Amino acid sequence: MSKVVSTKQQLEKLVALMEENPQFARGICTKVQAATKWEGFALELNCLGPPTRPAAKWMKVWADMKSKTKKKLSQNKAEYRATGGGTNRLQGFSNTEESIIGLLEFDACINPPGAEFGLDISGDVEPQLPASPNPTPHPQAEESEVEFHSEAHEPPARKTRPIKKCNKAERLRLLDSQTNAQKQYYKEMVSTLGVIRKCAEEKVEYLKKQYELDKNATEVMLQLKREKLRVYKEEVLKSQQDRKSKLQLKLAILELKKKSLNNS
Repeated sequence: MSKVVSTKQQLEKLVALMEENPQFARGICTKVQAATKWEGFALELNCLGPPTRPAAKWMKVWADMKSKTKKKLSQNKAEYRATGGGTNRLQGFSNTEESIIGLLEFDACINPPGAEFGLDISGDVEPQLPASPNPTPHPQAEESEVEFHSEAHEPPARKTRPIKKCNKAERLRLLDSQTNAQKQYYKEMVSTLGVIRKCAEEKVEYLKKQYELDKNATEVMLQLKREKLRVYKEEVLKSQQDRKSKLQLKLAILELKKKSLNNS
């Protein structure tokens, strides 16, 4: 089965969108917010296609990009710490991958302080990793469902990237940043729940008023029907009285005619 290859322009646009939404790129959002965001991202990315994908597929592309970049960092670190000679298997990073590393701060996660691992590192910056001209792929690397155009056609970056030391202060800063983001999220959630509660109270008040109006309308309708029934009864009674009077009149006329015949 052939794979759908993303264009370089689409991948660069995807990374740019994530840089514009750093909290979203780190996964600090709800499922509803994520679904809404990815629908908008998919629309922008598909305009640069083909290929075109639904939002779920673009989410998979971004997850694969993060996974492959982090895996390369881990492999480079393991290669850097290995002892003895052998072939240089350090892998270079493309510009897109460099942007992902800076955005998600993979340095702090993959490369903690060297002193904790017994390495003698002086200064605030670890030794630079030289870019290998022919990086050798890791034998156990899993092949992603989506092949990236940037890796197939974009040459590895020649510049070396200094890896920052993640000291205790940096960890505390990251933890504080994450805590503040979570506080902001819960604050927005409480505000949203307040709005929902207010809307619910207004709905209940509206339903009460509607019920009162319907009740009053029903009472008026019943009163009209009662009045109509009373008028109908009066008309029937009057009609019966008129017929009785007419019968009495006819009887009186017949008596008079009978008397006149008897007298004649």
